[in-house]
Amino acid sequence: ALELISEIDPYHPCFMLNYGIDGMRKYYKGCDILFPDCYPQYFEDSSTGSPRWKSSDYAKAASALRPFWLMPQISQFPELSRDGKLRGIAPTYYDQRSQIFQALIHNAKGISNYTYFDSQRFSDAILGPPEIGKILLKCTPYFLENSVPNGVKVVTLPHLPQFQAGLKIHQGKLCLLAVNTSLQNVRVEFALRNRFTGKLYL
Repeated sequence: ALELISEIDPYHPCFMLNYGIDGMRKYYKGCDILFPDCYPQYFEDSSTGSPRWKSSDYAKAASALRPFWLMPQISQFPELSRDGKLRGIAPTYYDQRSQIFQALIHNAKGISNYTYFDSQRFSDAILGPPEIGKILLKCTPYFLENSVPNGVKVVTLPHLPQFQAGLKIHQGKLCLLAVNTSLQNVRVEFALRNRFTGKLYL
């Protein structure tokens, strides 16, 4: 299909939505842009079906193969846990932001929210994307840059091995991205690979 589309319209990009990391690795040659769709699955007791840092795993796997966009979960999915004991909920604003910024740390070039039309039934999903969008638009030049390899090291207290951080540089200015993928309060020390002087803006 990719070969045919490329022959008919060489400027028509082909996206591939996929079911997981194995799917990306198996089929990535059939697309121009990968579209990982890692849905953590949020439940009313604050638990998730997949770890909150799973978006980073998907993003790292995708970026090693092709340019990628993330399709973050914005709506309620599933309605019930597999054992039927927990009710699914839409991700909070913070959970939405966590998914998106994990992907940006690992070099996502675009975002398309999963079932955004359905998400309009949930207050967090109504309010979250426009507010996150404001941040994305203001900082687009930084976010489109690839993160500096090993650009930032973190030490967390308590030790949280899945804390995500990345350093982006645009026209000599530094942008530090950090995501706490746990529900714990954490103290973090950042060591940047690039020295800098001047002001830090939050």
